[in-house]
Amino acid sequence: MTTMQRIARFTLAFALVATAAFAGDGSRTYLRGSIGSNGWSQDDMNTALRDLGRQLRAEMGGTYFDWTNFGNGLRFDGEVGYRFTPAFSLGLESGIETSQRALKGDLNDGGVTAVYDDKWRLTLLDVTVNATLGMPLRGAGTRPNGRTPVTLVAGAEAGFCLGVADETDRIQGTGSSVGSAKVTSTWRGSGAVLGIFAGAEFAVGDASHLFARGGYRMRRVSDLSGDVHSMSSTQRGDLDDYLDYDVTLDFSGPYVQVGYGVALGS
Repeated sequence: MTTMQRIARFTLAFALVATAAFAGDGSRTYLRGSIGSNGWSQDDMNTALRDLGRQLRAEMGGTYFDWTNFGNGLRFDGEVGYRFTPAFSLGLESGIETSQRALKGDLNDGGVTAVYDDKWRLTLLDVTVNATLGMPLRGAGTRPNGRTPVTLVAGAEAGFCLGVADETDRIQGTGSSVGSAKVTSTWRGSGAVLGIFAGAEFAVGDASHLFARGGYRMRRVSDLSGDVHSMSSTQRGDLDDYLDYDVTLDFSGPYVQVGYGVALGS
């Protein structure tokens, strides 16, 4: 059994145990949904594609190539959790992040002209167990039900992630040059997630709250493999740069998110 399989089984076991516990006291069960942005490092990917653009200019007469670095991903996620005490809770969170970029340019190789368009989409799916400590902000007063309207929170998270890189590589002849070529590829890999966060919850009702949170997640996905589809064949391969060095997808970086939560059964 691999490390990632052990983590996946632990996460599933936690979810089943937590679900059983939730049924016993719905007032302590919460659901949350949020949207945010997670910074990505992606040094390997950005370097590989910038180098590819330089190589195309040098070897195939490329006149212009534009590459905007992968820098962040838009994130959507949900969390189900259990508040053991007013100051401590555990949650199971799952999120998805995605971002798209393209390397584009014009080629002129010995009078043969074409437009080069290399589109990339990176996607990350992760599942984490979150441990959160809360401290009511007493100076903010209390609501009629005795609940403090503002709670400061801090915590840590651990889990696993799946990274996916999709590429659509197209060359289209221009002018007197006719014909086109297209290659589509998908690579997948997995890795661990470790993170820390801090933020605040703002009560907006007896059983609901808004929250804002910021933190840092470490997530590196290496040894990606997948299928490369051309017009005439399909081959299995790893995610490499043009010099055949492995490319690691580094989704590590700071993040911010805002969302809405509700306590069940209150």
